[in-house]
Amino acid sequence: MKTRNTRLFIPALFLIVAQLACNLTAAPTQDPAATLNALYTQSAQTLESMATGAAQTAVSNSLASPTPFATSTPLAGFSTPTPLGPIKTITPTTRSNWLGFVSDVTYPDGTGIGRNTPFTKTWRIKNLGTSTWTTAYDLVFVSGDAMSAPAEIPLTASVAPGQTIDISANLTSPNKDGESIGYFKMRDASGLLFGAGSDATTAIWVDIKVTGVSFGAYDFVASVCDAQWSNNNQNLPCPGTEGDSAGYVINVGVPKLEDGAQAAQSAIITYPKDSNNGFIHGVYPSLTIQDGDRFRSIIQCRFNSAGCNVIFSLDYQIGNGPVKNLGQWNEAHEGLYYTVDIDLSSLKGQNVKFIFNVSANGSANKDFANWVGPRILRNGNPPPAPKTIVLPFLALESGSVTSAGAVDAVNISVGDNVANQGVEAFLSFDFSGIPANAIIQSASIKLIGGGQVRGTPFAGLGCLKAYLHYYGTLDAGDFVAPGAPNAFASWCDSAEVSADYTNASFVNMLQSIVGNGRLRFRLQFKDLLTDGNSTIDDLLLSAPIVISVTYTTP
Repeated sequence: MKTRNTRLFIPALFLIVAQLACNLTAAPTQDPAATLNALYTQSAQTLESMATGAAQTAVSNSLASPTPFATSTPLAGFSTPTPLGPIKTITPTTRSNWLGFVSDVTYPDGTGIGRNTPFTKTWRIKNLGTSTWTTAYDLVFVSGDAMSAPAEIPLTASVAPGQTIDISANLTSPNKDGESIGYFKMRDASGLLFGAGSDATTAIWVDIKVTGVSFGAYDFVASVCDAQWSNNNQNLPCPGTEGDSAGYVINVGVPKLEDGAQAAQSAIITYPKDSNNGFIHGVYPSLTIQDGDRFRSIIQCRFNSAGCNVIFSLDYQIGNGPVKNLGQWNEAHEGLYYTVDIDLSSLKGQNVKFIFNVSANGSANKDFANWVGPRILRNGNPPPAPKTIVLPFLALESGSVTSAGAVDAVNISVGDNVANQGVEAFLSFDFSGIPANAIIQSASIKLIGGGQVRGTPFAGLGCLKAYLHYYGTLDAGDFVAPGAPNAFASWCDSAEVSADYTNASFVNMLQSIVGNGRLRFRLQFKDLLTDGNSTIDDLLLSAPIVISVTYTTP
């Protein structure tokens, strides 16, 4: 209404103005007030007439049949509108094979689990397709961490379209910490894979967080002088001397970190040669790497060593193969440090030499390069500390037997006698103090404790040999002719029998009898029964005859 009144008022105003203009030519003797009143009356009548006509036209137009518009020519620059096409009906997507994920029945995403731990993952899934899943369908691993998944997991029952089923996979978590994800898809009877999502290609998955205890299997700080250290062109002593311009390596105990905090582990300083791009290089002995092993360290410039700017590098070598790099880090004294954590699982089973390198990044200037707590972390609990036990010689269960069959339970000797008879010694030790599950780490034996060498047995009879010999009561049948095989120890001169003796064969022999209550063996000269000189050439054995064994238990 407001808009329409405005439109009517404008032409009426023009009429009033026009009438006033005409009246300017009228005779001046007329009454101005009367003239204005007449004009107002005429204008009001005109407005009323226009309003009535407009109303009649509007009513007439609403009832009359419309007259088509004449065809118009489009204005330049404007395109002719395209008529709308027919409205399309959206048809729901259907697929023969289509999986819908419903829920994780067990082990939802991010569940924590220990290393090497068996577990069963169960998914609830729905058949969104048009085909029935038969027992010829199965779930298969497609990518990621397999976690020892079976090759295929067949359905235990048919699943019609719209139905759900729980399907489970028996898995084992990896032997290393961190997130592990394995992806699975369904496979139909024809061997075609399918999954979830709008295009039926999205896998379902298992997502776990693996954690567990670890221990330091090797401490590079404690073993710093087991490494061979050198600079650009010469070997360096270990430990070195701080301030040596040739470069040096020293154990600095537990240092402050670059930000002023106290470190938790001890450290070594590897100071490169005091020259432009000076260098220091340390090669550690070989270590056998196990699955899940990690190298871990903090690397930094020493606290309050402004101007330090170095390049750390960690390399490795297997045997005499090429030297390969595990990582490189540029470090300057800026109040920060790097935490290095490298998974070594790809090197499992290898004997690896680790190589520490530090070089000055340009000119030398307070390049105190700290390796804080460098170590090999290994999964699991630390093994128990080795134990050492001294096995007692049992004189009452030991003795000698001659080639003539004579048994001597008092004098224990090995060699020959004045009658040119061969003599063999038999020794017994109490082995019951070593647990049945012990793992022998090392062992040694010393034959001549309170005994002595008489004559020249090694010159005339050859090397002395030791053989396992589980005798009962000594008799003539226990004597064995010279030349017997499978000795576990050998002594070829008087100096050797007076020293601690050890070798791998001796350790392996002891490992083979772990769990037995007794260790019993025979001593004899290998080559000859007698030298025929009618004199005593032998070893007279008496306490202490000592066997020391170092072992661990799981």
